[in-house]
Amino acid sequence: MANLLRQETSDSKGRVMHVICAAVAGTQLLEEVPVLRARCSAGACPCGCDDAQDEVCRWHAVLINSALAEARTWHSKLCQRALALPEADRASILRVSLYLAILLQAITLPSLWEWLLKELRPATVAQGHPFVISSARFAADFARVIPPPEMVLAGGEPKGSHRPSWEEELMAALRHLQSNQFRIGKDGMGIFPSAWLLEHSCAPNAVLMVADSGLLSVTTRVRLRVGDPVTVCYHDHMEQWLAQPAPVRRVMVEQKLGFICCCDACLPGCNEVPQVGSVPSAVQDLASGGSRADPDA
Repeated sequence: MANLLRQETSDSKGRVMHVICAAVAGTQLLEEVPVLRARCSAGACPCGCDDAQDEVCRWHAVLINSALAEARTWHSKLCQRALALPEADRASILRVSLYLAILLQAITLPSLWEWLLKELRPATVAQGHPFVISSARFAADFARVIPPPEMVLAGGEPKGSHRPSWEEELMAALRHLQSNQFRIGKDGMGIFPSAWLLEHSCAPNAVLMVADSGLLSVTTRVRLRVGDPVTVCYHDHMEQWLAQPAPVRRVMVEQKLGFICCCDACLPGCNEVPQVGSVPSAVQDLASGGSRADPDA
């Protein structure tokens, strides 16, 4: 896999990715596959592999763990419900099923769960932000069907009530997941080894693409010098996004992605806090997670 990037620490932005050599426009800087992947499917493996019975498959550990039986059943129902809906109406249930699948895979391996909780950076938003509210809602639902790691690793049927901090831990994991995941195809998402370290810009110097196969690539848009920080646009449709006025972009970034954009294209007004009420309702729905999915449904 190609990798012409290195991680460095910035006083102002924390960990960022820099290019390790000069590169002309069109140079591939990074190519990697997801650490965790989920897809919504009625029959195929939820982690995107060819065979869930293969012991190498991350979903295999979920399948053989009896402590996760209730969560597996709920996940299967969510996928069936999502796929039965028209594509335009399935976003909310689809999101729940994908988050659930990724968390179930991560919780069966302590090192992955630790990485999800402590390495990935969360959105830095206020308590009342839709991002936080949606994470809290998901965590409350998920805590009803996902036992804590210590119960999962012990195997067998979950016994007794969960520890009080479990819902908070799930909420933290979901906040990290929501702010670091990348879409894969129409019905999938993934968490990648290093792509989450790339900074957003409304005037990016690189393009990030994720193929339906799950392969992520980052390619330069302009010439870069050694040590230049690499930036990408987090929005799915970059050209449409860049055509929006800066005030509109900044409000949508704050609502949908959970941070205030201070890239070069937005810098003149980066000290102005975007107003929540000025966000289009469709974007508010995206940020809040849409309607809540009932685990008992």
